Amino acid sequence: MTRPRGRRRPADAVPPDAARPYAAPPDAARPYAAPPDTARPYAVPPDAVPDVALLVDVATRIWRARRHAGRLAEPSRPLSRELDAALAALTAGGLVVQEHDGCRFEPGLALIAVVHQPVAGLDHELVLDTLRPSVYLGGRQVQRGEVVVGVPEAPEPPQDPGTDHPAGGSR
Repeated sequence: MTRPRGRRRPADAVPPDAARPYAAPPDAARPYAAPPDTARPYAVPPDAVPDVALLVDVATRIWRARRHAGRLAEPSRPLSRELDAALAALTAGGLVVQEHDGCRFEPGLALIAVVHQPVAGLDHELVLDTLRPSVYLGGRQVQRGEVVVGVPEAPEPPQDPGTDHPAGGSR
């Protein structure tokens, strides 16, 4: 298709079908400025209610990705830094992600023990692995952590030296 001869477009003009960047309405006297009570121009208004389930899901997924990145043979430093920064941003917003690896497990803790696994050499119950972290928003727990708990091995029942059966019965 040819263009009419008298209508030439400048070389730096954007074609009509191309995406154009946002332009302020003509009546705007100056570019957008943040209200003085907010630190960031795109901050969520203080009266907005966050979607807590979405925040918890995002935080859990970032936590999981951070753990997987740390377990790689050669962890990627930029990836680890970005995931740490994402968790730090959530923490700055009042969302705290807590893992429980290596903590003493006590009945009554706000945790879900998914598996109790006997471990030799333990003298108390210990969290071996965190499957899902605990998440707190504004100091209130919004997700209960799920953990694998190591328990002391049960001692072997004493065996009568004269029998072959552990129960002590005869044939």
